[in-house]
Amino acid sequence: MKDIFDLIVIGAGASGLFSSIVAAQRGKKVIVLEKNDTPGKKLLATGNGKCNFTNTVWNDDSLRGDKEFAYDVYKEFDYKQTIEYFHRIGVHCYNKNGYCYPYSRQAKAVCDCLLHRLYKLGVKINLNVNVKGINKCNNVFKVTALTEGKEEVYYTNNVILATGGKSYKSLGSDGSGYEIAKRVGHKITKLYPALVKLHVKENIKILEGVRTIADVKLAIADTEYTSSGEIIFGKDSVSGIPIFEISRYASIALYEKKEVSIYVDLFPNMEIGELEDVISVRKETISNKTYRLLIGLVNDKMATYLSNNKENEDTSILAGNLKRLRFDVSKAGEFDIAQVTAGGVDTKEINSITMESKLVKGLYFVGEIVNVDGTCGGYNLQWAWSSAYVAGNSIQ
Repeated sequence: MKDIFDLIVIGAGASGLFSSIVAAQRGKKVIVLEKNDTPGKKLLATGNGKCNFTNTVWNDDSLRGDKEFAYDVYKEFDYKQTIEYFHRIGVHCYNKNGYCYPYSRQAKAVCDCLLHRLYKLGVKINLNVNVKGINKCNNVFKVTALTEGKEEVYYTNNVILATGGKSYKSLGSDGSGYEIAKRVGHKITKLYPALVKLHVKENIKILEGVRTIADVKLAIADTEYTSSGEIIFGKDSVSGIPIFEISRYASIALYEKKEVSIYVDLFPNMEIGELEDVISVRKETISNKTYRLLIGLVNDKMATYLSNNKENEDTSILAGNLKRLRFDVSKAGEFDIAQVTAGGVDTKEINSITMESKLVKGLYFVGEIVNVDGTCGGYNLQWAWSSAYVAGNSIQ
């Protein structure tokens, strides 16, 4: 038999790198197996390459999925500890309204500092390794993998599955970790694309490229989810951070065959009565034609879109649509363009104190593979750090 490692980490993303570092700091013999030709590939793309690695502002909706489980883990390694730890390994924090970035505004800085620490601790990363399965016999895991078509076998006392979810397949997250988990008996909850654009039924091609600050409400039956910020119109879709933040709920509702609508408030700082007064004055002083009176208030493409509806010639109807412009959602974006996966390994089968499987001793789950996801703003990376810290500290 080959040498037996204390720990094999499958996946060299954020959670995989960090859990291997935490375990190695405790003197464990660790190796990381990564299917990509580059470690931290998805991490390097985070935050448009700037890497929003945590956030100092938290609320009940910052982490989703199994929230109670998520927050139990988060308390063991929160944003303060994250900022402090990353500072120690070379990442100086720039805080912009709670959003924390490396001071260089480069995701590469975070990845490089993690890798420097990892290599200094003697952890090896084997790249282009496609893990096919794990089996446990006599308290030792046999990890079978393919490297450039050649089968290899590794042995270890512990395994951390840090393979990510199904989002951004081009960056390596192809859902393979779920299959490994299922084969050893774990349940995988329904998976949905999250932090993704939403396609609409209306013909909005004319709005393609329009960006506007707005309040957004996602309506599903009697439930509304709200967000605000800059939204971006595509030829048949709406995106931007406010849309991403509410998209997981749309994905789930659409799968359940529910009707989903988006209401956009183009004038979030103005009451509807005040807006009606503005429109009335503009009709008297500028024009009573919808397109012309809207120029200077909204993007000219939006003015054209609204002027195509004759009902908007009525002042109160136009004001109402500017405050609550409705779009019916036809579908959510696919996993290939989603930033994160909602759903994953069922947390009922994981110990929140250790991140260890309740079914297979010595098997741990960290990061996106677990049924926990976060909203925009560094919360998904914080989940990666928190879960990885707990697992890395629990390895026996």
